[in-house]
Amino acid sequence: MKPSRLRARFGGTAVATALLAVGAVAMAAPASAKANLIAIDGAEYAAQPKPMITVDVTYSCDTGETLRIEGVATSTANKKAVATGTLASGEVTCDFGSHVAEVKLTPKAGAVFHKGEKVTVVVKTLDATNAVYADAEKFAKI
Repeated sequence: MKPSRLRARFGGTAVATALLAVGAVAMAAPASAKANLIAIDGAEYAAQPKPMITVDVTYSCDTGETLRIEGVATSTANKKAVATGTLASGEVTCDFGSHVAEVKLTPKAGAVFHKGEKVTVVVKTLDATNAVYADAEKFAKI
């Protein structure tokens, strides 16, 4: 091989490698966005001044999203005992960081909860069209 052919081969290989690297970076750009996540940190029951289950959640969502957090607690002993609550979209911060929020769940009419009771807690982040972005479920002793 002549030296000029060898240089051309190395040059072609370098160009192909550079194009592959550019393609990999272009495909990885959307992956730099943070995933929409939610986790239940704990739940607590308070009977006074009015019955309420407070659920602490850690969440994250992409910048520009407008999401709300909805929660439901169901007694494991009595499936008719249900408490629900929503954290409005104006109270949910969407950026690339993780945030902690408190979702207050109010028992439905006739539902009775007791301190120390076991419940299933489900929380979800939803958009205006009710599409679920993330959800979590946890058994907790309130």
